[in-house]
Amino acid sequence: MILDLDHVKIGRLRTDNFSEMATNSQTNGHLFSIRKLVLAMNVMRFTIAVLATWVLFTIGGALWHEVFFDNLYAEWVFGIERLEMPILYFIINDVMRSLVYVYVYHMLYKGGSPVSKGLKFGFLMGILTGLTVTGYYGDFNITSPSWAVMEFGFNIIRSLAGGLLIALIIGKRKPGVEPL
Repeated sequence: MILDLDHVKIGRLRTDNFSEMATNSQTNGHLFSIRKLVLAMNVMRFTIAVLATWVLFTIGGALWHEVFFDNLYAEWVFGIERLEMPILYFIINDVMRSLVYVYVYHMLYKGGSPVSKGLKFGFLMGILTGLTVTGYYGDFNITSPSWAVMEFGFNIIRSLAGGLLIALIIGKRKPGVEPL
């Protein structure tokens, strides 16, 4: 489902692009309120995208590591695993990651199919996060090539899903529209 907030009728005015309307001086006194509406809609989309991406990252990470591949991870990190999982750390990390993903996507989007752009963005971010995460775990002496491939794959899948979700929420917009 794509949230379509760009097609709205205000009084006698109908527009397919609020940013174009906001810069148009022929809005019969509606200019100030339309700019506020454009900003409010961008903030709303941004916020919804961050929250949805955070839920996806948090639940996806828990399912991947604690349900689907729990036995493999337990074997690979035996003796290294913490007695208690730092859940608050993961929550904060996923909030920050979601904020960055949504903001960077919004900055880089230049028009075109949101689905295509979201998947390309997700793949690029998956490679970046996958390399970072698998490199970081070298500090823990996890030397299993299978583990590195599995963790790298997880980052690609999670980022593809996140990029697609962000693109569907942000939707199609004209290039040059500022994120916030």
